Amino acid sequence: VLLVLRGGHSRSIQSLSWSHDSRYLLSGSQDWKCIVWDLATSGQKQRVFNFETPVWKAMLQPFTSDKFVVSLFEDYSRYIDMSAPGDNGSKYREVKLGSDPENGKAEYALSCTFNRTGEYIILGTSKGNLHVLRTGHSKVVSSTRISSANIKNMVISTNGKCLVLNSSDRVVRFVTIPEILFGKHQE
Repeated sequence: VLLVLRGGHSRSIQSLSWSHDSRYLLSGSQDWKCIVWDLATSGQKQRVFNFETPVWKAMLQPFTSDKFVVSLFEDYSRYIDMSAPGDNGSKYREVKLGSDPENGKAEYALSCTFNRTGEYIILGTSKGNLHVLRTGHSKVVSSTRISSANIKNMVISTNGKCLVLNSSDRVVRFVTIPEILFGKHQE
């Protein structure tokens, strides 16, 4: 064991995400918090973010350590930019992510990730859809139906060309990034 991080979360940790340079670790928990840990300072908490609901998943943006996306339980996902002040006087900029429901029922993301370059955010929803958004913006640029069940987890391949995901129907799916960026996937 190289390091034990203490005093951070009071409930189970749902996700961990490393920064590109391996200096920072982002943890998201059911205690409604995300914590950015600075591993160069023996695991000191750099920032703590409190949300109004438990965290499903949190992911640092590739090639930077001051931006991340987080999916929340029964709430819209958020894009957090720690380098820019928010409109409401907060110390960070927050953008709510998601799509407006057509039938009056909200569609929340259970899983989130960035494409390899960090230019796009990919959200896997409770209704089996993948929504693609340009990073830092709230408008969905592409939407693709992948499953009839909720999407629980997604991983981008190391070359950045493929996305592997699993959903509640216990099927592992494999799609190429161009398919979901340009909405050409057929189930």
